[in-house]
Amino acid sequence: VHNTIIATAFSSSGYRISSSAIAALQRGSVEADSSKYQDSAHSYMHAMRAPNQSAEEAAGRTVTFIMEKVAEYKSLMAAGQEGKAYEALGMAMHPLMDATSPSHEGYQEWRLIPLIDAAIHKSNETERVFNSNADYSRRSVDAIRNIYDEANR
Repeated sequence: VHNTIIATAFSSSGYRISSSAIAALQRGSVEADSSKYQDSAHSYMHAMRAPNQSAEEAAGRTVTFIMEKVAEYKSLMAAGQEGKAYEALGMAMHPLMDATSPSHEGYQEWRLIPLIDAAIHKSNETERVFNSNADYSRRSVDAIRNIYDEANR
């Protein structure tokens, strides 16, 4: 669903982002969901909290992560490494999209998910859910457009 959100956000509405830049944003978001970031130590990358961590602490860590990735984006753009820059920004966008998902919102606790819970978690992050909930889709699109705008000021 992340790829759909990114494509929806930047394929229209006055955003003139190339298809290769959109693909790089998508690669960055996919990287955030890779297996090396699927643990409680990286829960902030998914708008979730680690066990024994408050939602406020996790949200603060998420903001720090996003700002670090935005700074990386700016540095890479200045160095002429546009593809890598957009990948960094895609990683920054990932927790913003997750934060609007029913499986993540409110900085839910990250835990080792039994198979049945994993299936329920995944079922709340489908294109069907995204397309069926106008508020979810609007909030996701608005959030990543806002960070894109912030990164390009």
